[in-house]
Amino acid sequence: MEIDAKYGQGVYMTSYGPEKSQYQIALNNYGDGLAEQMLQAGKTDAIIAIDIPISQFSKVNSDRDIYIAYGNVTLADKKYSFYIRDVYGNAIIQLQCNSHLSSRSSCYVL
Repeated sequence: MEIDAKYGQGVYMTSYGPEKSQYQIALNNYGDGLAEQMLQAGKTDAIIAIDIPISQFSKVNSDRDIYIAYGNVTLADKKYSFYIRDVYGNAIIQLQCNSHLSSRSSCYVL
């Protein structure tokens, strides 16, 4: 099995929020060599912003803003927002959601 994640298996996140442009996110997430290709492939068209304690993640040793959780990260019992954005980072569609341990989620269009 080939693993393409530089820092090993896990859930990768950044502290960059939806206020960053798609290019800024691509540059951070993929580096200078792949940023433009990933941007064109639509890899930064959507963001899931999760309200989660930073203590559940470790900052990787990098000049980029990358955090990793070694294990599963679920949305159960978490507050999160889902954004579909334009190339400038502006939200075209935003859903704000709250998950419940009972497997129910409620989402609201903002």
